Amino acid sequence: MQKTKSLSGAMHNQTRTVEVKFYSGYKGEETPRSVLVEGEELPIDRILERKKILDPETNEVRREYTIKLSDKRAILKISSSGACELVDL
Repeated sequence: MQKTKSLSGAMHNQTRTVEVKFYSGYKGEETPRSVLVEGEELPIDRILERKKILDPETNEVRREYTIKLSDKRAILKISSSGACELVDL
């Protein structure tokens, strides 16, 4: 099952609308499959690392994925509120 979320985010210190397409597995885990940035779909070739991080100040949990795109690595940060940030490495 494929699920798409529209998320606001930042990339290269500019605010951009980012859509993240997820695959929902049989256990209910969502796995990001591609990122849509300014109309261009960037498939995620590989997830190198995944973490859940607790912000001690806000007690908010965010998911963070280190991903491999076709020509670069990036970190995809998704907060529990739905905010998204895509950061180049």
